[in-house]
Amino acid sequence: LAQAEPVDQTVEVAIRSFVQDDLAALRPELEARAGRALQAAAEQLARNGASEADAMRTLLESTIKSIQNSDTIQLVLNLEDEKRQAELDRKSREAKLVRLQQDLATEPTRVEQSYRVAASRLEPVGLVYLWPSQA
Repeated sequence: LAQAEPVDQTVEVAIRSFVQDDLAALRPELEARAGRALQAAAEQLARNGASEADAMRTLLESTIKSIQNSDTIQLVLNLEDEKRQAELDRKSREAKLVRLQQDLATEPTRVEQSYRVAASRLEPVGLVYLWPSQA
């Protein structure tokens, strides 16, 4: 692998004069490639978002069902303290159910939307010219 030689000043000036025209000529192809890459990425993100939303929905529904099933268990309590604690537990489960049902209505959609592409930008960051060696 040979070491690159510095480009002659007049060649560099000539090359710099081509840059804007060359970028304009390359832009349609770059935009097409970038568009395909963006579309593929957006589709993968949408699949990931739908999967995450489904997982969130399943988790919330399972938790709600578990709490609802725990309410159906009847315990015979004889002591006042145990009855009072059981009532506090019941109220806590009801409050948690309300929060979970609210989350079930909003969170899966929020998760799915967080996977959407919000913005994209294409900016050329470099252009390489190969120039033959003078040797």
